[in-house]
Amino acid sequence: MERAERSRSDTLLSTYKAELSKRLVPNRGLILKGDAKNALVGVAEEADVALMIMGSRGMGSVKKAIIGSVSDYCVNHAPCPVLIVRKPSN
Repeated sequence: MERAERSRSDTLLSTYKAELSKRLVPNRGLILKGDAKNALVGVAEEADVALMIMGSRGMGSVKKAIIGSVSDYCVNHAPCPVLIVRKPSN
């Protein structure tokens, strides 16, 4: 299962990096393991990130209150601006 997840992650990362590069957006891709909140903020601090862009799954307010959301944590703890992108509601 871990091998399948790693393969899926590699494929997604390659796709997004290629799209950003095609649009001349400087980027660096990393696959991290562990607690997402701390890992993302840690990388942003270490790599002197100018802007963190992340998606939002639209977690319900009750679930968000109980476990918190990664995007909320990053907005409040990252050393750089954080842009949250939602999936369009069609």
